[in-house]
Amino acid sequence: MFISSPAIIQQINLLEDTCGFKLFLRTNHGVKLTPAGRFLYHDAKKLIQLSEESMQIARNIAKSSQTTVRICTFLLYKCRLSPEIWAKISEQYPDLKIEILPMTDHQQRGETFSVLGSKYDLFEGIYGPADWKRLCQFLELDRTPICCAIPKNHPLCDHKQISMHDLDNQHIVTIPLDTDLTLPYGLMYANEPSEALKKFLRIVKKLTW
Repeated sequence: MFISSPAIIQQINLLEDTCGFKLFLRTNHGVKLTPAGRFLYHDAKKLIQLSEESMQIARNIAKSSQTTVRICTFLLYKCRLSPEIWAKISEQYPDLKIEILPMTDHQQRGETFSVLGSKYDLFEGIYGPADWKRLCQFLELDRTPICCAIPKNHPLCDHKQISMHDLDNQHIVTIPLDTDLTLPYGLMYANEPSEALKKFLRIVKKLTW
């Protein structure tokens, strides 16, 4: 691309007016950078390189967000989607990438909801209190029976199943749930899911329903 000398001089003058100081020394032998001009030149090169690198990273993130689903999992609520489903998704939809990202168990579920759609796309686990409905959407995959954790030396330890009557006069710790002794288990995701997540959910529904 050809740029005429008057156009270049005009741009230099505009830049110097913007900076408020001279960038070039004009002599009979041509022009050369002033000390301030040399400093600005070297830093400007760094800024341009950083800008180009940032743009490339942003492009990669944007491209990844269109094809990647990030699933948050806990040690106590690890992913239970069957290997067959993962295998079918990988085989039938190779462009859709799935990342399993761990979260420490001491972090509160509320923290997880706050980053749904940004840091994570969804997490798999037990869907709890009714007020979660305002925090996320839910795709039910199964019903999980309520279990009772007891010490090894407890009188009920040898029972394969226990009834509510068995728990009479027992000291128990539980959470208030309106339930039929089973809990909904599935995928919790942001109220405004990404296109990749929408595609993933359609696939899961197709494979599980």
